[in-house]
Amino acid sequence: MSKLLGEQWRRLAFGKGNTSINEARSGYDADGMPSGGVPEDEFQEAAEMALNTAEGKSAGWYLTLADHDIRHILVDMGLGELDPETIGKGPNEGIMFQIPGTKGVKGIKNQQTGIPIGIGRPEHYKEHPHIAIAMLQRVKAENPRAYDKLEKQFMKKYGNK
Repeated sequence: MSKLLGEQWRRLAFGKGNTSINEARSGYDADGMPSGGVPEDEFQEAAEMALNTAEGKSAGWYLTLADHDIRHILVDMGLGELDPETIGKGPNEGIMFQIPGTKGVKGIKNQQTGIPIGIGRPEHYKEHPHIAIAMLQRVKAENPRAYDKLEKQFMKKYGNK
């Protein structure tokens, strides 16, 4: 599906006015973003606390360390896009940080492609910790190995604070 078609579909299917589809997507709010929930374990509690501190952006960055392992979850949740130049290349597919609604917003560039990517997930997670928790809960359910890897990396830096 082309990028433009995908964006149009997302707006049509998950827009504020289409409550029937939004209601069918449990775990999502009226804007189509993950609604998150209550942290389920020590890792998620530590992540929520770290995101709500002054060093929240750094904590958000640590939550992106498993991007390669969870890229399809991030794309499905609308928290990133596959790099168009790498789509279909299996394990070599790349992920870009584009957050829906941030196009044109001054931000960082993808280091591989040089494409402006608006606000990165680290900043987005700091501003919306519930979305980071929703992401962690989904990764825990769908890719426990990546979740364990991410937990070890994150807790080494932010655990027991």
